[in-house]
Amino acid sequence: NQVIDDGRIKWEDAVSDRVIGVEFVEDALQRGADNQVIDDGEFNNVSPLASTTRREIHKHEVAGTSGKAGSGAKSGNAMDSKGKQLVSFQVQVNTNYGEEVYLCGDHECVGDWKPGSGLKLTTSTSLYPQWVGRLVLDEPIKGGKVGYKYVIKLSDGNWMWEDQIPDRAVTPSGLETVVHDGRFNLPQRHVTFVKLPDKHEKTSLRLPSTSRAESVESLTGEIQDLNQMVAQLQRERAIVLGELNQARLGQEGEAAARETTAAVVSAMEECRRRMERLDESRKKVLGDMEATEKEVGVLKEQVAATRAQREAAQERLSNAKKEGQNLKSMVMDSKTDLSEGNRELLDSREKLVREIQSLEDNLSQLRQELGREESRRESIRKRSAQEDQEDVRLKEELDEAAVAEKARKE
Repeated sequence: NQVIDDGRIKWEDAVSDRVIGVEFVEDALQRGADNQVIDDGEFNNVSPLASTTRREIHKHEVAGTSGKAGSGAKSGNAMDSKGKQLVSFQVQVNTNYGEEVYLCGDHECVGDWKPGSGLKLTTSTSLYPQWVGRLVLDEPIKGGKVGYKYVIKLSDGNWMWEDQIPDRAVTPSGLETVVHDGRFNLPQRHVTFVKLPDKHEKTSLRLPSTSRAESVESLTGEIQDLNQMVAQLQRERAIVLGELNQARLGQEGEAAARETTAAVVSAMEECRRRMERLDESRKKVLGDMEATEKEVGVLKEQVAATRAQREAAQERLSNAKKEGQNLKSMVMDSKTDLSEGNRELLDSREKLVREIQSLEDNLSQLRQELGREESRRESIRKRSAQEDQEDVRLKEELDEAAVAEKARKE
């Protein structure tokens, strides 16, 4: 409010109530007021440049500032991501003019803890202070889980991390996972739902939210209050009608009473219209809750079927492991038999080598004896030839002697 010169107080009548979180007050008590600044802009004007509390920059263990902005993450929409997995993020961040919000995490698709390479979020005049972003995954995340945090890029180029909470995490599944992370630097997750594929059509199965039940309770409370107001107005109307029936009232009093009665009737009609609108809202919320319960029932059936399939797959895996153990035992036995066969084959080979060596030695001896026999036969042939020559010579001598003896006798 603002105090005018004459002592009157002028309120901000053109804006709704401003809000400051309890966590900022607690943080201010712990840190002191020197570094706690909230800029609400101009008086009686909602400025989109209003800022929240500023804290020191979070130094993540593996965080870095290198990399081109947005180079590690791919954003997109449902039109250009057919056949891919989508993860949508939403978080409330109050920023100053020129500041940007990024999502940075432990996977290359969100920058590998390099904020400049993470997923850049966007906002608008109608969305602010909500910042949104959509991640398009070409293939499933290895390990299934992605750890991340939101980071504010300040106007001076520095980065401000979520330093009051542990790393956030999400496990993408189905066709699209939508995450509402509440507020910056607060460990809250308001809404999370997964869009699952169906055999015939694609349907969004939202997880039940307590906000609808709270809305029904709130609407029921307002209807009860309106009923009490109607009852009170009816009592006032009865009193006024009673006064009108009294003849002692003058013309002015009767006119005032009629005016009051008309105001009461108008107020009652307005209450009835409000009750009808609230009743319609309550019926709509109840219808949404029934639809959600049906969707949750379908989701439970799908979860049960998935669980049965997983159990069957685990049983098949167990049987496969047993078969693998049996095959491993058979392989070990085969290796043992092969080893024994190799040893027998080596023994037979050594024995055969020894026999071959013995045969080669015998063959060598036979060759030597054959050589000696050939030498002996050659010697015999030479002596035979000499004897033949000697026989020829002796025969010639005998023939000559015979001729000589015949000549002598003659």
